[in-house]
Amino acid sequence: MTPKFIGIVGVFYTVALITVCFLKFENLEKVNFSYADKVFHALTYFVLTLIWFFQYYTSKKVKDINLSKLLLLITVLLIFGMVIEILQLVLTDYRSFDWIDFLADAVGIFSAAILLVLTKTRLKEFKSQILNTRYR
Repeated sequence: MTPKFIGIVGVFYTVALITVCFLKFENLEKVNFSYADKVFHALTYFVLTLIWFFQYYTSKKVKDINLSKLLLLITVLLIFGMVIEILQLVLTDYRSFDWIDFLADAVGIFSAAILLVLTKTRLKEFKSQILNTRYR
């Protein structure tokens, strides 16, 4: 997996996420789990954070987890989540702004960031394996 490939996956995932955020779900069956929507928000932003982090981290120039870059990613994704919520309110009459959705997005983002920091050593091994495989 190259940074370019991960970047392409990131772009497609981001576009798919934006698209889903503006779809009108009329005939969708209700899930019998009261916070299913919030879990979906948290999981999608968890994955979004991991994808964009790995796109940056698998670059040959990056040697270690840079906390300032991770904080920048967190900030960008929080702003992205807020903008999506605001645009749903402004651009549609069938979606609304929801602080709890934004909070769920933040939970996903921070959960991914905490996981990345806690698995720092394993990430170095993973990167080493990717780079060794990539350049054989």
